Amino acid sequence: MMVGSLRALARGLVFAASLVVPGLALAQVQPQPQPQGDTPTAAPFAFQRLDIDQSGLQPVVCLRFTGALRGEGVRYSDYLAIAPDPRPGLRVEGQALCLTGLSYGSDYEIDLRQGLPGAGDRALAASERVGVTLSARPPVVAFAGGGRILVRAASDGLPVTTVNVPEVALRVYRVGERGFAAVREQFRQNERRAYPWALDQMANETGRLVWSGVLATENPPNREVVTSFPLAEAIPARQPGIYWVVAYDAARA
Repeated sequence: MMVGSLRALARGLVFAASLVVPGLALAQVQPQPQPQGDTPTAAPFAFQRLDIDQSGLQPVVCLRFTGALRGEGVRYSDYLAIAPDPRPGLRVEGQALCLTGLSYGSDYEIDLRQGLPGAGDRALAASERVGVTLSARPPVVAFAGGGRILVRAASDGLPVTTVNVPEVALRVYRVGERGFAAVREQFRQNERRAYPWALDQMANETGRLVWSGVLATENPPNREVVTSFPLAEAIPARQPGIYWVVAYDAARA
């Protein structure tokens, strides 16, 4: 919640953003090449391609067929065998059977069994094996919530969420009354993401750098980790204004 008067911000308001570093993939989608042209309606019902979405907390693997699936009333788990068996979640999306619950950085083999039902009286004429390779999750550094935090609420620490990032580089800027509107607009337009040019402007025009350092994380492979940044220790004597905290992968600094 924004506070109208800068004097009312004497205890501080924090804007938190992750830094967009060139070459850092925050999300990645790896679909297989799509066939050119329309599939003839007379073509047999068959497996067509594999689509993989690796942009979320868990990967989503979709098996796309040449026609719509029957969906309702069919237990598609009876027509799949997956090794190693993760017992994935299954959902039908038109011509695709999508699997969730798989693990990043893992290889799978999916056996599609003969008779897998399509729409109407169509069915898979022969069994087929599909190999799936899931890469490691791309590195992610982010702040939870809306990115605006009262310093009082963050007195126990500012939570930083990471994936596959062993060290987080942090910068803390203080912005006075004259730079308040510019920072708020920058924050609104870029949805909690800061660009290097904006940090240069922050340091040279609208505010000043008051703290910088590195925060180590536990960093288990491909899993989200929340690490507390001791903001109160970094800024023990706060002044009126707002504070802009920027975090990014230290390896890409």
